[in-house]
Amino acid sequence: MRPHLIRIGKITAAHGIKGFVKCQSYTEIPARLADYSPLTDKAGGRCLEIVSCQPTAGKDIFLVSFKDVTTRTQAEQLAGLDLFVPSDRLPEPKEGEFYYEDLLQTEAYLPNGEKYGVVSQIYDFGAGTVLEIKKADGGEILLPFNGQTVSEVNVEAKRLTLTPPSFFDIKETKKAAEREEGTSRNRKEARR
Repeated sequence: MRPHLIRIGKITAAHGIKGFVKCQSYTEIPARLADYSPLTDKAGGRCLEIVSCQPTAGKDIFLVSFKDVTTRTQAEQLAGLDLFVPSDRLPEPKEGEFYYEDLLQTEAYLPNGEKYGVVSQIYDFGAGTVLEIKKADGGEILLPFNGQTVSEVNVEAKRLTLTPPSFFDIKETKKAAEREEGTSRNRKEARR
């Protein structure tokens, strides 16, 4: 089986005139980003070999230089690029652990067995991990990824069980979506 790619960082911006870039590390130990060199893009078509990786004031931001990237123009072209490594170059997750990438396209169910949606994206803005779920009814929602909101994860079955927060009323959310749909329709009709 061909290994899949795991996102371990992102180039956020060019730095200086000699081809350096700022990289955000998503690895468990951020300073080990260079240990996984060479890195690739999502398509697996670009090979980026790290020459140097220096810490900055941010705990997970590093100044990185790549082989054959020697000018600011070249570095600017890399800004926004997600950095990946083949899964077979990473350690196997311990029991009960997994890589976030393994949760993408995982089906999300409610405790009663009703399918709620599919995990479409995972974010970490610094205050905790957030799941973006494309709901079965067509909407999207962001939910915190913690033990209070996600009660069970089965990576092999690509299934997780949500325990929505008490303030989250599933029926009311559906009603609000229906009201919004009706309001949009009424606005369009009023314009005619």
